[in-house]
Amino acid sequence: MKKFLLSLSLFAMTLMASAQGPTLKARSIYDVNQDDKVTVQDVPALANKLLGKTDDKTAVDTQSLLSVLNNLADQYAILVSQYGKILSELADLKAKVGSCTCSGGGSGKANLIDGTFSVSSTKKVQFTKGNLWWDGSAYHFEANQTDYPTSWNANHVGHFFWTSSKDYLSGKTSYMPYAQSCDYSSRSNIDKFFCGEENPLTVDGTSGCFALSNDEWGYLIYTRANASSLRKYGVTVSGKVNCLIIAPDGFSSTLKSSYTLDEVNSLGLVCLPAAGSRNGSSLDRAEYGAGYWSSTLIGSLNNALYFEFYSSNVDSNVAFSCSYGFSVRLVRLAQ
Repeated sequence: MKKFLLSLSLFAMTLMASAQGPTLKARSIYDVNQDDKVTVQDVPALANKLLGKTDDKTAVDTQSLLSVLNNLADQYAILVSQYGKILSELADLKAKVGSCTCSGGGSGKANLIDGTFSVSSTKKVQFTKGNLWWDGSAYHFEANQTDYPTSWNANHVGHFFWTSSKDYLSGKTSYMPYAQSCDYSSRSNIDKFFCGEENPLTVDGTSGCFALSNDEWGYLIYTRANASSLRKYGVTVSGKVNCLIIAPDGFSSTLKSSYTLDEVNSLGLVCLPAAGSRNGSSLDRAEYGAGYWSSTLIGSLNNALYFEFYSSNVDSNVAFSCSYGFSVRLVRLAQ
């Protein structure tokens, strides 16, 4: 474009210098050909080309040529203006995308693991990038997939009771999933988990987050295509032992017994740490195994199903008291 402007400027200068008569005298200017090399042409030939004339010897009227040049200049000015507007709009869009952490379709993706995971024949989800925790006033995701609390802290609770949405919304302290102790007076078999799909959470700007049902955990671990090759327990991740690794649909590499956290993240793998469990304010079994709540309530209505794993085993159909604290790893519907 710069060479074209140089050609146009030199052409105009030559034209004005020769504007003493009705015809244009032969002058030399610089023009750029398709091979990006500078060549010399005479003014009449270039002028006739611009005016659409086929006879290079035809005299060119100076005013007509000036009109053509002015038209070209106007068109160029319009293009420059439009190009500037496009650049400005792109800059605004980049700034909006770069700062987007809010909820809604497709937003909040910074908290999600790349890749999708089938949890039924018709449903795919994305996992969040860390276990859920409570700071005393709001929920958050742990900074890393391997992070979890190792002692009781009311301002960093990472092992939750199975509390129904009804109990949770009642506001009673003893019903809170992050409480130090709990007292369930009555339940019904239609109670829904406080963070089940029927009552999703918005966490750190990511909306629609929920816990899988027992059937969905089972489908993910045992039923989806190539399920046995897409899971591995007893894995060490950046020094954290006995983690469970779950690979996304279509993952073709063989899972290893040891990874760095960066490798896990770059491969789009889910890493569930062996975070242990909680009984009241006492935490135990960390680095030995872990339980992760499902959203499914069963039996006496004081028990729910959870998903557990150890160094040599994984089981997605275990019932236990709702007043026991297990980890929660949320998902969101794939978009």
